This record gives sequence, C-alpha cells and structure tokens, in this order.
Amino acid sequence: MAKNLKILLPIILLIQLLIAAFMGLAHDEAYYWLFSHNLDWGYFDHPPMVAVVIRLFSFLPHSAISLRLGFILMQLGSLLLLWKLLPLEKRWYATLLFFAFPLASFSGLLALPDMPLLFMSALYCFFLQDYLRRQTWSNSVVLGLTIAFLLYSKYHGVLLIFFTILALPKLFKQKHFYLVALVAIVFFLPHVWWQYAHQFATIKYHFIERPSSDFSLKRSVEYLLLQVLMAGVLVGPFLWFKILKFKSETDFDRAMKFISVGVVVFFFISTFSKKFEANWTVFITISL
Repeated sequence: MAKNLKILLPIILLIQLLIAAFMGLAHDEAYYWLFSHNLDWGYFDHPPMVAVVIRLFSFLPHSAISLRLGFILMQLGSLLLLWKLLPLEKRWYATLLFFAFPLASFSGLLALPDMPLLFMSALYCFFLQDYLRRQTWSNSVVLGLTIAFLLYSKYHGVLLIFFTILALPKLFKQKHFYLVALVAIVFFLPHVWWQYAHQFATIKYHFIERPSSDFSLKRSVEYLLLQVLMAGVLVGPFLWFKILKFKSETDFDRAMKFISVGVVVFFFISTFSKKFEANWTVFITISL
C-alpha cells in the first residue's frame, strides 16, 4: 500500500503540470509575478513568500509552468508531510481527504499565497508534533524558524500559533517555548522593520482601509455552509461531525482540534462586519 502511494505522487505531479501548462494566468498571479521581480521583505497587502517561491524558478524559460512549479511542488510537499504525521494504514484515507478538499486540490495549480501558507502549516504541524513529544534546543530552533516562515507566507498563519497556545497554555511553563518564540521573532524582524519603514501600510490596509459591511445573517450562514463544503465535497458534514465529537488523547490532537475549530469560529465572527473569501481557511486542511 505504501509503495502504491509513492507511485501516486509522480502521477499527480504530471497531471498538475499538464493543467498548469494550459490554464491561463489569473490576474493575481501576474500581480505576484511582478513582486518576484522586485524582491523585498514585504509588500502592500502580503508578506514576501509568494514572490520568493516564484523567483526560485525564474531560471527556467518563462511560462505558466515555471511560474507555478514551486506551488505545485509545495502541494505535494504538504501531502508528504501529512503522511509523516500519520501511521501507514491511515495514509490512503488521508490522501483521499486531502484531494477531496476543493481548495487544497486547486490551490496547487495557481501561484497564490495560499499554497505556501498550506505548506508551511503542514511543516508547522510536523515540527510541532516532534516538539510536543520531546523538547530539545534543536527542535525548538527549527519550530521557531518554521513559525517565521509561516508568517512570511500569509498573516493568517498567526492563527495556528494563537490556537495552539490556547489549546496548550502549559507551554508557557516550558523554557524551550521561549526559545521558539525568540527564534520566530528574530527571523521575522526584517518584515516588522519593513512595515515600520512603510508606515505599517499592510496593517492599515487590512484593518482600517478595507471596507466594512453591515451585519448579514445570510453572509454568515453562507460562510458556515461553505466551510462544510470546503472540508470535502461529499464528506464535509461527516468530517465535521467526527471532529466536533472527537476527544483529544494527546497534546498534539488537542492543538489540531483547537486550530480546526478555532480558525472557523474566528472567521465566522469576522463575517459579522466584513465580507469573506473562501480561501481564508485553506490552511486548516492539515489539521482537519
């Protein structure tokens, strides 16, 4: 069974490359392509990871594939990390669920910040699991670096950290936790300095300048229905029922449940005053 899964990866890669080659570029992809030609520690509405991923493959002949290749590989990397989190007998099941999530399947085809966020979320879960099993100086540093990369991918990544801490407040009693925080802060400081040098333009845009909307019950209900759909076209209701019913046996399980439920609740509350976008919760694919 495990061998069959390894055979599956190159098949998925080939299919993704074929689709990427013939699918026209979205406006946002062209926008981020411009970012990649002007690398910086930040941009008006996003941190820089999306630009870095595009730039990494700029040595290839310019094409839709070269623009999207890094994101396709990140999607497969997210799946591989998901496998690492699970016993062998669960990996086929997890693979089917992963590709049943519409945005997890589709995001790998486009050069957008959502796939770096999903990949870094998978990396965060992988190293968090190792950290919770045993705290060492080395895995604390690696987890701290991963958190910095998570935040460089998309600001939504802070929610993984927040809900992990909310699930496990005992982390504050562990000395290695402060090393994790220190490493993350130090490596994220260049972006903080960029924000300062640009009058915190991104924060102003997201929290002040983006238009608010009057409360709409319809919008909030649509959001909740969409979250069920995003958890799998056919299996979403069943999956969410299992998650809400699930009793955590380990610290890692508890963190994954808090992340999954907490992120959905957070954005549900935000729908009271703002419009929402379906891709905002794509990064909880791994925790779900």
